[in-house]
Amino acid sequence: MCLLQETTTVFDTRQMITDRKVLEETMFAAVRERLGGTCCRQVCSSFAYGFFVDVRYFQLGSISIYTSIDERFMQSLLLQQFLLQEAQIIRKNSTAIVEVIVHAKTEDEAEEIREQARAQAAEKYKSSFDYLRTLRGLNHTHLSVDFQQLITGNF
Repeated sequence: MCLLQETTTVFDTRQMITDRKVLEETMFAAVRERLGGTCCRQVCSSFAYGFFVDVRYFQLGSISIYTSIDERFMQSLLLQQFLLQEAQIIRKNSTAIVEVIVHAKTEDEAEEIREQARAQAAEKYKSSFDYLRTLRGLNHTHLSVDFQQLITGNF
């Protein structure tokens, strides 16, 4: 029994529950080595000699875990699930905030583009009006402006 306890000390509670196959293989190797020995059975020291038992099969039965350890394990699982849910909520809120910021930035950029277009259009119209004023100020020109034609006149 002491051998099995020594072998299982390398596993934590979660591994004993989830990695049962690895636990069974580790315990099988420890029992086979202790009972069968590690030498060739001809010229060995008494320590490595074993008990002349050939262990071929090992089946791990039920594992009993102390109630206090089991409760702590369940509490840690509940805490882990709680933290995962909190992380999902925070991630969802962060995504919503980022979308609002991106939308606001997009709106600001669109407004800036509209303002630049208005400024360019105003500059174009201003230069057109300056041209018309210049033409109107000349004595030898006759100017007529129509919606169907741009500018006509006698030069």
